[in-house]
Amino acid sequence: MRILLTEDDKDLGSAMHDHLVAGGHAVDWAKNLSEARDYAAVVGYDLILLDVHLP
Repeated sequence: MRILLTEDDKDLGSAMHDHLVAGGHAVDWAKNLSEARDYAAVVGYDLILLDVHLP
């Protein structure tokens, strides 16, 4: 599954990224909404995980 992870917390994002990759998923990690928009404009994702508390 192709996943876009959007998380600004370095520790949480790293843990989530590593766990998803270990599960066999292809993961792009955006650290802010601007990066997430850039990724989403180019890649078709099966799932987008979005931190609802992003600034």
